[in-house]
Amino acid sequence: IATDGTIVEGASALDESAVTGESIPVEKTVGQKVFAGTFNGTGVLTIEATATHENNTLAKIVHLVTEAQEEKGRAQRFMERFASRYSPAVLAVGVAVAVIGGLVDDWDTWLERAATVIVAAAPCALVISIPISYVAAIGNAGRRGILVKGGVVLEDLATVQVAAFDKTGTL
Repeated sequence: IATDGTIVEGASALDESAVTGESIPVEKTVGQKVFAGTFNGTGVLTIEATATHENNTLAKIVHLVTEAQEEKGRAQRFMERFASRYSPAVLAVGVAVAVIGGLVDDWDTWLERAATVIVAAAPCALVISIPISYVAAIGNAGRRGILVKGGVVLEDLATVQVAAFDKTGTL
C-alpha cells in the first residue's frame, strides 16, 4: 500500500509486519485505516488516501530511523574529541622533530623522519574504525531482518543482561 488511507471498498488480509512487527495478517474491511508499507494479501481494495507520501506512517518511521542513526554513540563522540586534541599534538611533535633535527643535522633526513612520525602516529585508522564497525554491524543485522536504529543502540546492547520479546518479536 503506497500511502496511509481508509478502505472505501473491499476487504482483505493485510501484512502489516513492516509497520507493526505483527507477523499474522490483519483482516481489514470498509472504513478501517491502512498504512503505507503494508502488503495487500488476499483481496481487492479501493482506498482513499489520507496522507501524502511525505507524511505517511512509513515516511515517519524512515525519518525516525534516520534521526536515530545520525546520533553518535559515546565511543564515537569520545574518539572524535580525542582526535581533535591528539591530531594537533602529533603535528606539533612532527614539526618539532623536523626543526630540532634539521638544526642539528641534515634537513632532508629529519624532514623524512618527521613525516614518518606524523604518518605513524596519525589517528585516522582509529577514528574511522568506530563508524565502520557500526555500519558493518547495522548492515549485518539488517540482512537478518533486524532493524538497529544506530550506534547508540549498539553500545547500549553491550550492557543488556536480559532480553524479553513479545509474540511479535519487536522491541
